[in-house]
Amino acid sequence: MRVVVRGCQVLEEVLRRVERFTRHGDVDAVLGRDVLTGAAPLWRRAMSDGGCTPEEALALARLHWCRYHADPDHPEATSELWTALRLYHVVHLGAPDAVPEDVRPHLGGAGSIESQFAGPQHWRTRAVTLLQALRDVDDPAKLDEVVDLLGGVVDVYPPDEPRRSADMANLATALQFRGDRTGDLADLDRAVDVARAAARHCLPGSSEEGRRLTTLATVLSSRAHHTGDALDIVEAIQFATQAVRYTRPSDTGYQAVCLTALSGALGVRYELRGDTDDLDQAITHARTALAASDEPLYRSNLAGSLVTRFHASGRMADLDEAVRELTEAVRRTRTDSPFRTSSLANLAHALLVRSERTEDPQDLADADAAARHAVATAGQGHVNLPGAFDVLGRVCLVRYRFTGDPSALDEAVEAFTSAVDHCRPGSPWLSEYQGHLANALADRVVERTSPLIGRRRLELRLVAPNDATAVVGDHEELTRTVELRRQVLAGAGPHDRRRGTHLNDLANTLWLRGLATGDTADRDEAMRCYREAMTYPVSRSFAALNLVRGLPADHVEEIVALCREVAADLSATTSDRAAAAVRWAETAADHALWNTALNGYTAAVDLLGPATTHGLDRVVRERRLARWSGLASEAASCALHAGDPDRALELLEQARGVIWSQLLDAGEGLTALRAVDPEAADRLVELDTALRRRPDDPDPWQRRIADRRLHLAQERDELLDRIRALPGFTHFLRPPRAADLRRAAADGPVVVVNVSQWRGDAIIVTADQVTVLPLRIDHATVLARATRYLVALEEYETTHDPTARVVLNQHLVSILDWLWHEVARPVLDALGPVRRVWWSPAGILALLPLHAAGPRGGPGLLDHVVSSYTPTLRALVECRDRAATTATGFLAVGLTTTPGQPPLPQVLEELDVVARTFPGARVLRDEQATRATVRDALRDAAWAHLSCHGTQDPDSPSDGGIELHDGRLTVADLGEVTARGEFAFLSACHTARGALAVPDEAVTLAGALQYLGWRHVIGTLWSVDAAGAAAVTADVYRELSRDGALDPTDAAVALHHAVRRLRDEHPRQPITWASLVHSGV
Repeated sequence: MRVVVRGCQVLEEVLRRVERFTRHGDVDAVLGRDVLTGAAPLWRRAMSDGGCTPEEALALARLHWCRYHADPDHPEATSELWTALRLYHVVHLGAPDAVPEDVRPHLGGAGSIESQFAGPQHWRTRAVTLLQALRDVDDPAKLDEVVDLLGGVVDVYPPDEPRRSADMANLATALQFRGDRTGDLADLDRAVDVARAAARHCLPGSSEEGRRLTTLATVLSSRAHHTGDALDIVEAIQFATQAVRYTRPSDTGYQAVCLTALSGALGVRYELRGDTDDLDQAITHARTALAASDEPLYRSNLAGSLVTRFHASGRMADLDEAVRELTEAVRRTRTDSPFRTSSLANLAHALLVRSERTEDPQDLADADAAARHAVATAGQGHVNLPGAFDVLGRVCLVRYRFTGDPSALDEAVEAFTSAVDHCRPGSPWLSEYQGHLANALADRVVERTSPLIGRRRLELRLVAPNDATAVVGDHEELTRTVELRRQVLAGAGPHDRRRGTHLNDLANTLWLRGLATGDTADRDEAMRCYREAMTYPVSRSFAALNLVRGLPADHVEEIVALCREVAADLSATTSDRAAAAVRWAETAADHALWNTALNGYTAAVDLLGPATTHGLDRVVRERRLARWSGLASEAASCALHAGDPDRALELLEQARGVIWSQLLDAGEGLTALRAVDPEAADRLVELDTALRRRPDDPDPWQRRIADRRLHLAQERDELLDRIRALPGFTHFLRPPRAADLRRAAADGPVVVVNVSQWRGDAIIVTADQVTVLPLRIDHATVLARATRYLVALEEYETTHDPTARVVLNQHLVSILDWLWHEVARPVLDALGPVRRVWWSPAGILALLPLHAAGPRGGPGLLDHVVSSYTPTLRALVECRDRAATTATGFLAVGLTTTPGQPPLPQVLEELDVVARTFPGARVLRDEQATRATVRDALRDAAWAHLSCHGTQDPDSPSDGGIELHDGRLTVADLGEVTARGEFAFLSACHTARGALAVPDEAVTLAGALQYLGWRHVIGTLWSVDAAGAAAVTADVYRELSRDGALDPTDAAVALHHAVRRLRDEHPRQPITWASLVHSGV
């Protein structure tokens, strides 16, 4: 058979390439892309029955001779030399004079060179070997060589060549690799064409056709992933399904390959359409593939689909299974396997996602270790090295968010920089890595200027600060960040699905730079970018939230309308929705639009619980609540301005004690629900957590994110409707109503003292009504006085210096006088003659010793009423409604010496009082008082006395507690104690003092015990003098003892009498007696 060459074009092109090398030294002319493919028609003639002309053989010989000399050290140089010599041998037989003189000495054995070591047959062998290695190694030159070699092989051999179909399939795979790594759609188009041709060269219905259809399905899925072409993915699923059907059942290895192709195609269609049925089927086929071939690759594929389904549904079971499968995949992968890097990187990603969901520090630590190991095992040139650096960067960013450690942010910048540097130009991943680097750089600029703003900004997902003093830092780094943002945006193109997100990110960085430099042009451009970003559904909410920060304050209608839209957008994150609702309310309130403002505050308060769902770690929830500190007071003041005191009380109740209320709901509401419908209870927790999360993982199909969250929100609403239809669950998770809250005043009035930027009031709650007493206090004055008091208190508690004691006492005298005249006296006048009052101050007022208010040198509250505290009215109602404990034991805990703390001389006297008054008491002293022993003993105690050091942690209030022999028993630890005692005397220092960051959360030991059901709790606001503590202890127990048992009914009265006696002895020393407080019934 004679093959016809297209005129002299091919021959002339080959000779031109040879000429360019021999005359000009142009190596690329003979070693560049598609050289062999271009020369393939000449080779095809040479291998045909008719053979080629001497001129054609000579041209081929010269080409391979030049390829040898262009790179004689190349591993394939010898093959090129042998190929040239074989061809020159053929030329020599017909035209000896045509062979160059420098070649002739080498022709002696050329005729004996076997074809497998030279020419197209060798190309095939080398290409297949390289292709296998290039699955894990990103070597552009070698991948070009593979495409050239296989292109040449396909063009050289005739259509009836038995291995032609396999050669074409390998060429399609090589083209797909190159297209995936460079983003070149021409390669993917050619890959699809070649794969189709490969499938046509097979016997219909054969196992070989099944293999070729698998290749075709894979390259079609890849092209659909890049282009979003729905027809491609429909074909891919169709061909992959056929491939599974054609594969022999005994060939389990290739059956797994076909099932993986089908699973991947369904996964891509899910990304395109968002149909969870596709995702469920993808997971089913991935499981079947793993069952057919227990290889680490198939575990990793299954895990990837499970993580995707977690993002769609929020079901933790999927994420947990993904972590297990990836852990096993890493365990089963050899340490020298190129696949180990991707297994480790995937495991790091799954652990990172889970740590963001649960905020478990162990998951984050494990993700960090896996990411670092992935980077270490990758080596230069590994195809997954940029991705490994990227996941390491994301781990470091989350670590920065958890800890506020700026070194973690520096590590994130380094890791993202490495990801960008190791990513080849044109890669579809490059813009994503650049975006991550830009995020980290922008965060670092703000962190270096103001660490608090930096951490808050990260939590709000790059919401730009609006304070011109916030950013005065590294302008050069900001400019670098802006340029990166521009590159990402330019690479995205006008129709990219992520363009809205890129616009918002660019706008945020421009806004930062504008604040730093004062350049209004930057801020003007930022506003334009925000408005354009709002035209894209996926970015509309957070772009709108950013936009309103830049709008002039008098644009009230636009600000309120935009914020109202975001707050109502179920597809937005809970955090963004709450922030929008607050801005809506504040804007309206600034212009005295009280009803509009009330609607905004109501929306914000409604979102407070979901934003701090109990699926989170407690410390993280406190951190989030700290961002909304003051919200309860602002909302209540707005309701009062709107003339609705009942609503004011309800908002205060809903927005205070959020964590403890969730504990009560989880302990009673969810427990009750779980007994009736456990699946509904578990699903509700999962949905709350999923709606709180913002998926920051790489997702090229971001238009689906908003839809997924919308579906989750709708599912939650439908689930709550179904739960509330159950008998006894009508009010499930609904905030309490004013009528229910008035029950707290059954034994006396409850006074909620509130102050905000709008007004100051005492909301007086009786069993019959809610009334409002306006007070002459303002937020600025309260804050200033409280700050002076708290600073003095902290200095005293830290040093116990005599001077600090004097200073604190002076501040106490001053603030008690002010509290008397501005709060306590007006309230007493309004109440008339009453015996007892329960105080429930809100916000920063909760940190002040209101119960001890009194004028300098005159009678005060102690002389008029018995005061108790309650953090919320619900807590008081719960205490009253709970049945009395069945426990009867008395637990006394005392540490005269504590590791790392000064001795407490009063402990022995207090324990002696307990032992004498209550002979049956269980006493745990010094080394007996361990964390576990005390925690367990509290479960069985009806009454408890704790005399030891107390500690507060300002950064993590729930980590405060009492210091025992082997460490601290924290507020969080007590949250796990299910017992409900009757009476607890917490003689430890500041067991009743709240935290400045979250004053409304009652994050104290006293608050913890009251919320957990202890009906009477005596605590302290600061350290009590040894003599005073012992005297009060003796007085209280003497008054409450009944025949060797304790009757706590009049605990508040007993403490009142004891403190008043101490006050009478030291009238000018409130530091001695004003610390002790009673909480509960």
